[in-house]
Amino acid sequence: MDKDLIDKVVNYYEYLFSSKGTLDEESVLNELPLPLRQEVSMHVNRVHIDAVPFLSGCDNAVKELLCLSLRVRVFMPMDSEL
Repeated sequence: MDKDLIDKVVNYYEYLFSSKGTLDEESVLNELPLPLRQEVSMHVNRVHIDAVPFLSGCDNAVKELLCLSLRVRVFMPMDSEL
């Protein structure tokens, strides 16, 4: 892609962020190619995966799949998703 097109894409996401105050993390990640999505997901989630004792010793491939399977969920206090 040329620089102008890249700038348009970046500007679009910057606009979304400035107007909403946040981005939909899941939709942004889903737009990335799988190898880049795996790398970002591992960077964001590895500390949480390694904090779980029975997962800390898992192979990196298992951790990558697990990180890709995680979804952001927001709950109000005392609520749960069934």
